[in-house]
Amino acid sequence: MSKSCAYCGEAGPFTKEHIFPAFLYNILLAQKFGYQPQSDKFITSEPTIKDVCSKCNNGNLSKLDAYAKHFIGINQCERVFSKKSKHRLVYDFHLLQRWLLKVSYNAMRANNYDKGLISQMVPYIMYGSEPPIFNQLAVEIVLNQELTAVDRKSLRNNSNETKDIEPRFLRTGNFIQVSSDTHLFRFIAINAFYFYSIVGNEPRLDKSISEILKEIPSKRYSLSPSKVTKEVKTSSRTILDVYTDEGLRRMPAWKRQFGS
Repeated sequence: MSKSCAYCGEAGPFTKEHIFPAFLYNILLAQKFGYQPQSDKFITSEPTIKDVCSKCNNGNLSKLDAYAKHFIGINQCERVFSKKSKHRLVYDFHLLQRWLLKVSYNAMRANNYDKGLISQMVPYIMYGSEPPIFNQLAVEIVLNQELTAVDRKSLRNNSNETKDIEPRFLRTGNFIQVSSDTHLFRFIAINAFYFYSIVGNEPRLDKSISEILKEIPSKRYSLSPSKVTKEVKTSSRTILDVYTDEGLRRMPAWKRQFGS
């Protein structure tokens, strides 16, 4: 079967599409470290995928990346936070949601995840047309994890200068581990800013999933398509709180990378 573009279906020519756009690695230094589920390894490069044609990559997808660069700049998403505070987020709901879904779609293809549902969102991602019937977006700003004297002694470099762990990551994945044929539950993390997208082709969530969402101990603020700003308070959760479960699942790969 001949190769076709994941966004328009054409037969190329193809280019490298970054999972996270390249500009992020220039703005957010030291962000190339991450986990690759397909190989169960940690990587230190800029992950890419090669199934996007040059027309899409340099056209509509590039426009979404340009909006993301503007959004990250105006909201200073390179920041991390050591104490609770308030912030006014400035956003365009659909442009932000489309970009977040683009990143998720790229990551899911790169890791050979089931793409059936998110591939139905391609017209929305590309053109803003046919928005999902269920289309929610929320944000959470997480705190640094303060280290105790005992914590600092346990660090490999045994440094007393390290005061806390900062959330300096680019990450994406499912934020609840449930199987659903009708809805996606994706997160994108840009340093302390965690974005949660729930999209689907049914107008309501299954009751059991709604109950799971209520139990997530996060300070998520819903973003409205009819608004352009939102006052957001930092969460009581730290980077360690949001990373613990995923870190435990990745422990074998972590041990191979760093030894223990």
